[in-house]
Amino acid sequence: MKPVVTDISKFFSQKALWWCLHYDEKFAMISLSEAFESRLGAAVLTSDDFMSYMVPESIHHFMTHTQALLEKKTDKSQFLMGLNIDGELVWLINELYHQKQGDNEVICATCIDITHMYKLEERLIASHSDLIIEQLQEKEKRSQEENTLLHELYKSQTKFLAMLSHELRTPLMGMNSLINVVKHNQENGRSIEDPLRIMKLTVDQLNFLINDILTYSQTESEHIQINPSSFTIDEMSEYVTHLTKSISNDKGMTVSVTQKTHSEWFYGDLLRISQILVNLIVNAIKFTHKGGVFVEIEETSVGLLFSITDSGEGIEKEQLERIFEPFKQLKSKGSQQYFGSGLGLPIVKRLVELLGGTIEVESVKGVGTKFTVELPVGLHSRELYEDDLDAEQTVHTEHKQKLIELSEPLSVLIADDSVINRKVLELFLHEINCVVEHAENGKEAWQKFLEQDFDIVFLDIQMPEMDGMEVCRKIRTLDHGLKPKLKGVYALTAAHTEDEISNMGIVVDRSLFDDWIEKPISQDKVFGALYKELIVREELAKAPLIDLVPESLVHLLPQFVESTSADLKRMHSLLSEQDETTFRQVCHSLKGNLMLFEVKQILSVVKKIENLSFTEDSGAIETLLSEMDEIYHSLY
Repeated sequence: MKPVVTDISKFFSQKALWWCLHYDEKFAMISLSEAFESRLGAAVLTSDDFMSYMVPESIHHFMTHTQALLEKKTDKSQFLMGLNIDGELVWLINELYHQKQGDNEVICATCIDITHMYKLEERLIASHSDLIIEQLQEKEKRSQEENTLLHELYKSQTKFLAMLSHELRTPLMGMNSLINVVKHNQENGRSIEDPLRIMKLTVDQLNFLINDILTYSQTESEHIQINPSSFTIDEMSEYVTHLTKSISNDKGMTVSVTQKTHSEWFYGDLLRISQILVNLIVNAIKFTHKGGVFVEIEETSVGLLFSITDSGEGIEKEQLERIFEPFKQLKSKGSQQYFGSGLGLPIVKRLVELLGGTIEVESVKGVGTKFTVELPVGLHSRELYEDDLDAEQTVHTEHKQKLIELSEPLSVLIADDSVINRKVLELFLHEINCVVEHAENGKEAWQKFLEQDFDIVFLDIQMPEMDGMEVCRKIRTLDHGLKPKLKGVYALTAAHTEDEISNMGIVVDRSLFDDWIEKPISQDKVFGALYKELIVREELAKAPLIDLVPESLVHLLPQFVESTSADLKRMHSLLSEQDETTFRQVCHSLKGNLMLFEVKQILSVVKKIENLSFTEDSGAIETLLSEMDEIYHSLY
């Protein structure tokens, strides 16, 4: 049975969206499908009527595309049309075709309604735009926050530098005045004891401030060094009281120290522990106007417990959370001046953590503040301490005597832009009969080196005209046959790490120098360095040890001998103190050096020690240490 055929074309003609533009000689008439007229809600007769519904940009497209078809520039065309119908925008895609009916031109267009898709696209674009705007706003917010932080950091560091300039300038000007007082008293036969004592206190305060800056710099670059030694609580208390005395006297305040310890000697980094205490006491003095500062030192199973309590202003809770931030200084009531560098408490926290301790703070506004620090500190015996002092003094005397006994006086060049540093070093060198020449910059040092023969050259690393590294590089590239007397070139540096020197823009090469001597210069450092080069190297040339090490390492034998001697001595002490952790570390370091220098006789003994129990086999370890001493002394 055949299906019923209806007038499909008529159905589509009525329901579809289309329009036709008819051109005669006078008018352009428009005809719309029933569906289109229904959407408009009105009948239109002319193209002008039709265009009155269009948005402005659609009028332009309508005229452009229909004109192109009439001029036969194209066979068909397509454009997007926007119609404003009862305040709502309707969007149609128009597919245009051109045909001729007699003398008339006709352009017909089929339309697809994409209003829903267009609105969806608008929403997507709007959402994307909102997202971009939100991201830009967030980025701008972060940028503003970063700028605020940088601005705050700049302000705090600017304030810090201004304070630092004042803090350094004040004692330096005071020193200048005191020097005039000393000179005047000497000329008039008066005592100079009091001004010299005040000068010493001034220097101590300067050292205190400079130590803060150096320590902060070292902790920031993670290059701070821990140097443990033997000390007593009395010694530490006296040192701390001395450093804080002038500050407490200025405020008419007393600092009382109470000791609750039963051991006499301790083993730890006295400098760093004292630095912690001094900073906490100075901080307490700053915020105390009545009463005093009370320090309690108690011995615990861990080590030492320090409590620093003041009867001062106390600290607000919100400020308490920020006291360990660098450059954050809290104002002291009744005073607009700031006390200290703003680095004291941050340094305290970092040093406590570095020493493996803990720090806590309690404060009540209007009542006072209490800091509690617990540090792991080892025990030490008086006998070991005195043995260490005796050994150090013996070594120093031996070095000095051997250098004095050299067949001829040493000719020495000192290059340093500080006249004080040159004079101090010259005083040390005169004690071992040296003849000294001075140079105040690198260029002058190089010129003098070319003009004269020197046995020893000391070069400050940071000098004007030419730095010490460059001068030494020139010396090393010079034909050694032209300067046969030269025995050693030594670096003088105030920087404690290679990073600090590198930050000055100086390329660091330690191998250029025979040794590095850190400032402040001491007799021990200078005589020790010269002894190693002038005496030890000569003795090593005759010792069996020189035949054991690789030829490429022979020039490092003085350093190896010094390091090995120190390690052997320290291992004996650590065994007596039952400090297994440090003992194993020293043993491992010594093993590495022995492997590098191929000293197998001692290395085999070290390996035996590594396999023994520190607690159960301490007697056997002591025997093996003595065996190592014998082997070592037989080789050197």
